[in-house]
Amino acid sequence: MGRLSGKQKAPPPAPKDVARSSNGLTFSKMEGNQKIFTVEASKATDFRDKDASLLEDVKITIFGRKGERRDTIHTQSCQYEKEGGGMACSGEVQFDLESRAEAERATRNPEITTQQKVHVETRGVVFNRASGMARTEHPVKFVFPNGSGQAVGSSITPKKGRCGC
Repeated sequence: MGRLSGKQKAPPPAPKDVARSSNGLTFSKMEGNQKIFTVEASKATDFRDKDASLLEDVKITIFGRKGERRDTIHTQSCQYEKEGGGMACSGEVQFDLESRAEAERATRNPEITTQQKVHVETRGVVFNRASGMARTEHPVKFVFPNGSGQAVGSSITPKKGRCGC
């Protein structure tokens, strides 16, 4: 077998409109010592001449202003505005809403199936980094202990820590 030259080992060049692509991205919003939320993405792509990045396989964990929540938002892709810090997730989005106490109880006792988690499915979610609010105007399906429902439009705020369906 012959040896590969440096050119053959190098990854292909980035497309002309891509400034940078990276695997793994995490950032959080803090107020004093309290983490309000954390955004994690498996891949981030920055585009030339645009104030936006494409985030893929995105998970947002909302802790709330007092740390009492463990709400998570998961979606395949979002556009992140660098200037204002907002995110627009046009595809399918799943929310799991639960208190910190319930999340810790489920971690300690995974065999317990009765959880107080609310599961929400929708699309077209806009997440405001400054306020921590996530909202959609699309149809929403939700399942909670002992029931389920549907709505058109929803919002979640760290202040309330609840779904405003």
